[in-house]
Amino acid sequence: MKKDDLWKIYAFAGAVWTSFKLPTTDFEARLFDEVWYSILQPYDEELIFTAIQEYATENDFCNIAKIGALCKKYTEIKNGTFMDEDIVLEHICNAVSWDKCKENFAKLNDFEKEIVGGAHILARWSRDESFNTVILSNLRKKVRSKLQLRLHENLLNLNYNNVKVLNFGDVK
Repeated sequence: MKKDDLWKIYAFAGAVWTSFKLPTTDFEARLFDEVWYSILQPYDEELIFTAIQEYATENDFCNIAKIGALCKKYTEIKNGTFMDEDIVLEHICNAVSWDKCKENFAKLNDFEKEIVGGAHILARWSRDESFNTVILSNLRKKVRSKLQLRLHENLLNLNYNNVKVLNFGDVK
C-alpha cells in the first residue's frame, strides 16, 4: 500500500463504522497517517479492506492494531505459515512415534519443537496409554497459552515497534 492511498482506507473505515472520525488538526492528521501507514504499509488494499470488514462484524469501534494483526494473520494463512491450536496439535500428534521420533521432531517447526521439548518426548508419548487423554489435554492447554502469548506479543509489536520519531516542524 502507498501512503497516498490511506484516504481510501479511511473512507472505507468511515463507511463501516459510523463512529470513525478523522483528526481535525494538521498535527493529528500527520500522526494518524504515520501510525496507520506504519501498521498497514506491508499489505495491499484488498487485504486491508477484508480485515476491516472481518473486524467490523464483531466490533463497533476501529482498532488499527487489531486490523493490522488480522492482515498479518491472513498473510500467514496465504503463505502457509499460520498456526492455530488444531494445526499445531495435528502436527505434534502425527510426529509421535517410537522409531521415527528424531526424524519427526526435525520436521516440526520451531514453535512445535518448543511445545514438545525433544525427540525423546515423542518416543515416550508413543508408548504412553494416556497420550490421547491426559497428555493431549495438557498439550492443548500449553499450545493455547503459547499462541495467546504470541498474539499479544504481535499486537504489542504492531503498536510499539512501528513507532517512529516524527518531526512536524512548526505545526501547532
